[in-house]
Order: sequence, then C-alpha cells, then structure tokens
Amino acid sequence: MEADMIKVIPCTESMLTGTLQQALEVEPAPAYEQPPLGTRRALVLSGMYQSEVIDVVSSYRASGLPPAVFAAAVPNNYGRVVRELLEEVQADDAAMRRLAAQRAAEKQS
Repeated sequence: MEADMIKVIPCTESMLTGTLQQALEVEPAPAYEQPPLGTRRALVLSGMYQSEVIDVVSSYRASGLPPAVFAAAVPNNYGRVVRELLEEVQADDAAMRRLAAQRAAEKQS
C-alpha cells in the first residue's frame, strides 16, 4: 500500500458532539488522546477510491492492531453528529457479526 499523504485526525471527546464535516475540517489536527479502556476503535476514511479503502481496511486488519469498525465519509453523512454516526456504524458491525455467527452455527448443525 502506498500513500503520498495521509492526514490522520484523532477524534477528541469534544469532537463527538459536532458534525463529521467539522471533524474532518479541524485545523490543526488535535493531539491524540488515549481513549478509555475498552473503547471500540473506529476509522472514518475520506477522499479515497473504493480500491484504496479496501487496501487500508485489509492492511489494518493484517497489522495486528486492535479490532476496529470502518466507515467512509460521504456527502450524506457530513452533517451527522459524529457520536451518532459511530454508534450506528458499530451497531451495524455488531449485527453483521451476529448474523455471520448464526450462519456459521447453522452450517455446523
């Protein structure tokens, strides 16, 4: 995976109440704050082609980093509150994992 420039914007607690657009446009990017133990990681990817998103997700998962959910910043969610958007993405991920586990259990039966 190659990248000429990747801008990483860590989401602070105060950014969770603003919109995704506000979070993506913050200047300068805030310093990283260690999240509370047990906090699920989420990565919102912006300005990438689909193939680049797939590369980033695959590379992240292969890296051994803690599990994370991924979302793409698209115009439809720029106005969404970051906390609500992340809760929805995490709920969708949990539902997909439950469905996958259920299907795997059915195949073993």
